[in-house]
Amino acid sequence: MFSMTEHGRSVARGITFALGVAALLLSVGTGTACSKPAGNAPQAAVPSDPVTVVRSADVEKMLGGARGKVVVVNLWATWCKPCVEEMPYLARFYREYRPKNVAFFAFSVDAPDDEAVVRRFHKEQDLPFPVYIVDERDPDALGKAIQTELSGAVPVTIFYDRSGAPRHVREGAIDYAELSRQVDALI
Repeated sequence: MFSMTEHGRSVARGITFALGVAALLLSVGTGTACSKPAGNAPQAAVPSDPVTVVRSADVEKMLGGARGKVVVVNLWATWCKPCVEEMPYLARFYREYRPKNVAFFAFSVDAPDDEAVVRRFHKEQDLPFPVYIVDERDPDALGKAIQTELSGAVPVTIFYDRSGAPRHVREGAIDYAELSRQVDALI
């Protein structure tokens, strides 16, 4: 459990990023969402690690490496209730669609200083997919990497066709039916 002081610092670290993203990007989609995000301790992505800190350049490379597949990107945070509520749907989706040549990336906007929190969450939720903590000070860079304008709220789910072009953005919690409907339309 966190003390209120630790929790307060965690929330404060993310607010600065969220304000930058919100000021920069246009709101899209509908649904319940939270607002917050990141920090600044760059580390290289390690695919075998269930939780890894990445920069926007890493995100761009990951998405580029998935060309030829339908891709789903989910931006979320451990402190966001709608994000937590959609995790079972994302886990089911990952398990069922991964064999169908669909790539799924879960990008946490928790502060990189909260890596232990994200690791604990990943373990407690028994998530079958790796989680990448986005460590980015520049919201322009993240928006460019995911080729999508955002409001700064989470959760957000973005669907890309096989050419890598974003085709649908869902801001707010998503359920399994919408995940599968959006991807089935792109397969």
